[in-house]
Amino acid sequence: MNKRRDTLWLLLAVLASPLARAAEPTVDGVLAVHAAARGGRERWQAVATLEVRGVFTAFSRREPFLLLNQGPELYRFETAVSGMPTTYARGPGGTWWIEPFLGVETAQRPIPGYVRQLDRAFQMTPGLLLAAARGDKIELAGPGDVDGEETLTLRVTPAEGDPEVWHLDPETWLEVAVDSRVLDYTQKEEPMDQRAYFSDFREVGGLVLPYRVEREYLSRHTVLEIEDVKVDAPLADERFAMPAATDGS
Repeated sequence: MNKRRDTLWLLLAVLASPLARAAEPTVDGVLAVHAAARGGRERWQAVATLEVRGVFTAFSRREPFLLLNQGPELYRFETAVSGMPTTYARGPGGTWWIEPFLGVETAQRPIPGYVRQLDRAFQMTPGLLLAAARGDKIELAGPGDVDGEETLTLRVTPAEGDPEVWHLDPETWLEVAVDSRVLDYTQKEEPMDQRAYFSDFREVGGLVLPYRVEREYLSRHTVLEIEDVKVDAPLADERFAMPAATDGS
């Protein structure tokens, strides 16, 4: 074990239990330093809304995107994929989407597998904070590696769905990558491995956000690049509601 990792284990042990100098870190200790690196739990809990704009790249085509978040549950992500308007959203009545690649040209309810995937992908609150709040099982998985760089890994197992492996940078405590199982939005329902990369973290209004998120699965490669973030801008509730005229439930 190298000197940097020795220091890491000691720091985490102290953060996790000031009265006990444990030889190994704890999950609570890791979550505490990660939450602080992302701006702090209290700051995220105080956020009412987020309005995020930027560029989304899929199939080598760059398109503008808009992501709205209100509270811990509601979101709306809209962009165009291969020129076709696409929307993923969660309103007071549940998750809905307009997904032309799957033949969904008017708002409908996705199948449960897609619902879990969308809800995890488009909520801006840090995923590990959400996992802890949901009561997901979180375990230390030891040291890891992303493209030759050392990471500390956590295994997150939700009550429903497949586990995720989170890779944290042991210097910044920010997420470097997340390994998960996903469904391809543009093909038939078929689980596959995905790795999401997070980089270019910036502070906005006391929050720390990754301004670049890349996702790779099979031959697919998507990139989300943030250009502007507004914190606590007023948002109308109807922005998240599923259009009543196309309710497929």
